[in-house]
Amino acid sequence: DGRVFVFFSDGSLVAVSADRGAELWSKAAVVRDFDSPIKTRRTPLVDNGLVYVIDDKNSVQAFSVETGEARGSFDLLKAYDFVLPDARSMVILGVDQILSLDRVTGAILWKKDLRNRPSSSIFAARGVVFVLSNHKTSFLGTGYFEKDNGLSHTRLTFRIE
Repeated sequence: DGRVFVFFSDGSLVAVSADRGAELWSKAAVVRDFDSPIKTRRTPLVDNGLVYVIDDKNSVQAFSVETGEARGSFDLLKAYDFVLPDARSMVILGVDQILSLDRVTGAILWKKDLRNRPSSSIFAARGVVFVLSNHKTSFLGTGYFEKDNGLSHTRLTFRIE
């Protein structure tokens, strides 16, 4: 709808007019600390009049795209990434769990423990959520996170139901 949403280094979430480049609204200190041992998604997602972000407490926050007014908070687990796979649900990726919830009612649709952790990212396509991880297993069977590996591997998939 002609708006761009950006996190700035001071932790402010800002809505900018795509046409004029003018600031439309700003929320100060949504994120106070961008340095986290586990990389947290800092790209806002927009859907159905709301902009969703992960704050510095690792909760997913929802704000009105029009005014920046807070419209909801999802803190059922410490979020490091999330997707909005359809018009009603949200899938939140934590360190050792993933869950799907109904954005309208807040009800948990499903929740799973993650075996190959930490995960690096998630995405959804055609009713399936893909969990990506740079998790590796050594020749001794010990699991570890390959931080220098340039390619993430799909480790888990979940049907959205």
